[in-house]
Amino acid sequence: MMTVLLGTVASAQPQHVNWEPLNKVFSIKEGLPSSETYFVHQDRQGYIWFCTDRGVVRYDGFHLQTFTMKNGLPDNVIFWIYEDYKGRVWFVSYGGQLSYYDYTRNRVIKYKYNDLIADYIGNNLYPHKTFSIDREDNVSFGSGNLGILKIDAKGKSKIVVYKDDYCTFDLVNGTYLSTFNLLKTQEVFPNSYIMNIRKDGKLVKKVTNNTVYQVYMPNYLMELKKIKNVEIGRIQDCFFDLKTPDDVLRIPGTTGYFPIGNDVWITTIEGVYKLKDVPRYGFTKAPRIRYLKGYRVSAVFLDQEKGLWFSTLDKGVIYIPNMVVRNVPVFHDQIEMNVSHVVIDSYNELIYSNHLGVYRLNNQKPILETNGMSRNSLTRFSDILLISKNKSPVSMKDKNWLVFNYYDCYNEGDTSAIACSSMIARIHKNGTIDTLYDYFDYKRHQKNMHHFFETVCSSDKGEIFAGNAKGLFCFKNGRWDNSMFPEILRENRVSRVRYSKELGLIVGTRGNGIIVFKNNRVTHHITNENGLISDQINTIVVEPGGRVCWVTSNNGVSKLIFLNKEFVKIHNVLGVNGLISNEVNNLCLSRNMVYLATKRGLSKFPTDLRFLLNKHKKQVSVRDVNVDGGPVKTTGQNLLLKSNSKMIHIELKSTNYKSFGNQNYKYRLSDADKWIYGNSGSIDFYDLSSGEYHLELSYMSDNGIWQHPYGILNIQKPERFIETIWFYILLVLMSFSGAFLLIRRRSIQLNKQRDYKRQIEKLEQKALLAQMNPHFIFNALNSIQSFLMYQENELAERYLLKLSQLIRMTLNNSRESEINIEREIDVLHKYLELEKMRYKDRFDFAFDIHLSGAELRKCIPPMLIQPFVENSIIHGFKNLKEGGLLTIRFLKISNQVLSVEISDNGMGYQNTIDQKTTEHQSHGTKITSERLDLFRQKYGGTFEYQIETLTDSTGRATGTIVRMVIPVI
Repeated sequence: MMTVLLGTVASAQPQHVNWEPLNKVFSIKEGLPSSETYFVHQDRQGYIWFCTDRGVVRYDGFHLQTFTMKNGLPDNVIFWIYEDYKGRVWFVSYGGQLSYYDYTRNRVIKYKYNDLIADYIGNNLYPHKTFSIDREDNVSFGSGNLGILKIDAKGKSKIVVYKDDYCTFDLVNGTYLSTFNLLKTQEVFPNSYIMNIRKDGKLVKKVTNNTVYQVYMPNYLMELKKIKNVEIGRIQDCFFDLKTPDDVLRIPGTTGYFPIGNDVWITTIEGVYKLKDVPRYGFTKAPRIRYLKGYRVSAVFLDQEKGLWFSTLDKGVIYIPNMVVRNVPVFHDQIEMNVSHVVIDSYNELIYSNHLGVYRLNNQKPILETNGMSRNSLTRFSDILLISKNKSPVSMKDKNWLVFNYYDCYNEGDTSAIACSSMIARIHKNGTIDTLYDYFDYKRHQKNMHHFFETVCSSDKGEIFAGNAKGLFCFKNGRWDNSMFPEILRENRVSRVRYSKELGLIVGTRGNGIIVFKNNRVTHHITNENGLISDQINTIVVEPGGRVCWVTSNNGVSKLIFLNKEFVKIHNVLGVNGLISNEVNNLCLSRNMVYLATKRGLSKFPTDLRFLLNKHKKQVSVRDVNVDGGPVKTTGQNLLLKSNSKMIHIELKSTNYKSFGNQNYKYRLSDADKWIYGNSGSIDFYDLSSGEYHLELSYMSDNGIWQHPYGILNIQKPERFIETIWFYILLVLMSFSGAFLLIRRRSIQLNKQRDYKRQIEKLEQKALLAQMNPHFIFNALNSIQSFLMYQENELAERYLLKLSQLIRMTLNNSRESEINIEREIDVLHKYLELEKMRYKDRFDFAFDIHLSGAELRKCIPPMLIQPFVENSIIHGFKNLKEGGLLTIRFLKISNQVLSVEISDNGMGYQNTIDQKTTEHQSHGTKITSERLDLFRQKYGGTFEYQIETLTDSTGRATGTIVRMVIPVI
């Protein structure tokens, strides 16, 4: 929150106008934990610290950070701050306990000998405490009349310097000491106080004060401070120079006093007093100005930028960027007014105008009131005030002001002025007006002319120049002409034009900055890119001498100093410098002062702009760095990342407190990158590529100009392994190795497949041979011979036909790696028919098929079932004369697996293996097992069979069953 500081001048002469500096209030709304604050301090790092009753607060120019007991404080009520030779920031609490912020460890640390201080204080919680620490870490601590407690670095303590005396000492090194003992003084000097001044414990001076005793007290607080060669003593709310102790200045409600430069600031519960230039005027005779009336001020601090900070007991902390720029808000019926114009009249009185009229500032009395519909322009030439109003001209009789309708007015000297609206007129000192041009008379001659002009001026050669929305024009021979001007002056809206013999025409535009035109060419073009505060110009005022111009805009004020034909020095004044508003409508110059008419009232400051001088450079820097969510310490300005680091979060700090926490900055990682703009106080990067980066930053200073970029952090991210040459070498080697392994594996697979094929072919040949072995062929031929011998020609013919069909089918199937189930059944059926005929019907056979037509068309390897069928006939029915039954069941296909059962009612499997088996039998079984193993390797499925002996209830063998599981291909 920004407000205008209200104050009064402590003087016998009443003042009607109080010009006050702008201020910003830090309260709970801005992030303070409490509005009750006690002290302000700026450390060597540039941070501002606030003491409150709910912790200590650090301000980095962007954010407020609160430290409490959770962060290491021994007490949340912090009264005072002290910075030692190491840069440690010490906090003195209400109870006297000490702690400090250590920047090397970035945390609050409790003083390890607080127990000694607690024993020293006991139950005496005297609020005023003094503290210092020397270069050997020896602590000096004072509280009331308890003497001075000294604690060395090893924890040895002693109380020195006159116990029972109220003591204070210099806050730098603890050697400058004053003491005061009320009881002893009253015994020796009953009507006075005596202050003993000691250095290094030795008495060097006694100061007797009778006046203070007469106005105060039995309760007292004693302090002693120096400002140059003046030693100022304080006893409660009485102040005096030790050289003249009875010349007492009493300020009731005093809370403290603070020497700053040559001034002394006295804080009270009713505001703060500034005693100006005490060494020059003397302490009690120094001019006093009162600020912050109604505020309970507890401390004052001047920061490195000459900004003032005031801690208060009820309204937070108040910051004033400077005391040079002063403001007066203008109100009407408690409504803030937009001031359009301001002048200083011949009586050196400030006169301003708004839409309601024209007023004198010193008494707020109107010179002229209007209905609120007039612009009320205001200009002075010679001793005459020119007031614009939408009515006919008013006579100057018995007045020193003239009223008529105009938009802009330009002084041609002390004798005349030239004004513009829909006409161009010259006003003479005697009040007469000559019309030089009237649009309504000339419009029939120049139809493209705009109906009014916004600005006008004349040269020393008598030329008249005017501007409006259609550009800049020159009035020649009764006509307006712009052909002599370049396109930039013909195409841009001209909001103000002024003439200088040294510079020529100075043209302000709406959108294209300032253009200077002389000798038929543009000599200067000044825009926002060159440092101008804005390209939207409201007003131009040229100083006497013609080489210094003041330019107003809605972003502030610019002072242009034309050094030569090429170089222009630019100074900008903005709200951050103390203006009541950035929207500046107009200005006037008087006696080395600039007076501004703004949207919220009036502002003034010296024309030399010395208050803008800022020796501080590189005010924005790195505060903290977090990588992947965790804090990381930097080595100087160097940040070394891990190769797998992803998220980088950089917190910034700014000592440019005039930006009010809204510091604009831009940054980039290399010269080739585009600038990234921000004002949040942080910078984020995600997943940077490996390499070295130079993070540079530029910030907008308080005069609105971007500072020269500078480096704030060097970031180095090592290459990830995948980005190194070794990775590519390894990748090539792995590729070659992989290719080699793939080729080798493929070769092995091909070799295996060839081996499988050869083995399968051999086994299929063996199976074929096993199925069509010579013994089978011999038996078949014997059967045919037998049929012929017994003249069973028909049987022989039928048998021979079936045999030829079986041989043909077997040969066909042997050429294929798989056949459908239906064909396998046909082969088995033909084979069983032949065997049944050969064995003279000693057995019968049956097929039990539970498969659908689609399932019968699925494929399996050939000649897997026949060997088990043959075993049943040869071995199972070996001892049977008749009644044998062989059943082949195709049960189901489940999960691409075919279940088959082969059962007979022969002698049983166990009985057959107890007898000697023939070579044919063992050979067929072995071939089948080897084929199943090869199929298992080739297809990866389950090729299994199981042979069991069937028994009856008494355990007698009643047959054999073979259960097979064959994957469907």
